[in-house]
Amino acid sequence: MTSQLISWKVRDLMTFPFLSQLGITFALSAAAMSDIPPPETAATEVAAPENSSSDGGAPELDASMRRLPVYLVLDCSGSMTGEPIEAVRQGMKTLLSELKSDPQALETVWMSVITFDSGANQVMPLTELLMVKEPSFEARGTTALGAALRLLLDQINQEVRKTTSTQKGDWKPLIFLMTDGEPTDQWEDAADAVKAARVGNFIACAAGSQANEATLKRMTDVVVRLNDLQPDALKQFFKWVSASVATTSMNIAKSDAPVGLPALPPEIVIVP
Repeated sequence: MTSQLISWKVRDLMTFPFLSQLGITFALSAAAMSDIPPPETAATEVAAPENSSSDGGAPELDASMRRLPVYLVLDCSGSMTGEPIEAVRQGMKTLLSELKSDPQALETVWMSVITFDSGANQVMPLTELLMVKEPSFEARGTTALGAALRLLLDQINQEVRKTTSTQKGDWKPLIFLMTDGEPTDQWEDAADAVKAARVGNFIACAAGSQANEATLKRMTDVVVRLNDLQPDALKQFFKWVSASVATTSMNIAKSDAPVGLPALPPEIVIVP
């Protein structure tokens, strides 16, 4: 996979040819978000957006602007203690630094971060890239993957603009989930709901030997594996996420041009 060039074809639909053998297509056209079913209510915490309107409601947005929402869903359970959680901190720092130096990403990317341990928290609501600050990551507790998925559905339903008769909605979200272990809560119904809703272009990463690929396959067809939790491996994952977001943001407005994405680094392999 290290020499394989990952390409997306842009025609309001973008595809990963290297995933074609798996029958997987990623759509980056304006999301028909009205088709997303209401999620179950989860016992979660959601941070207040810094750029909210003065009355405490949703941020006021330019109706003509189409955003590329990016959701990072990150496992911060106790098994991530030590070098792994520090690698997540450094990976997030690198990701933000690289994206904020990209003019096109600054124009289109809005980002949210959801973490999960014994519960799930949206530590950063969907926020304009320029205004995004590094979240605080602490490793503790168990692995409430189900709560994280329910919160993800809830926030996408609330934060991503739908297409209406008078305006185009946001581009379909890019979602990157990373976990290093087995879920410790009721996750099955939430995983089924995420997959059925097709809320966005979803890549799940099984990090280390304790992560269950079959669990992640239940929520998305696109699963990658990191063979270990060494800092270098996690760093490469975040760098690949950053490069993927940057390239997508640069090309979503084109109609027919082939888009080259970075090859997967050797630390990351596709789960067939």
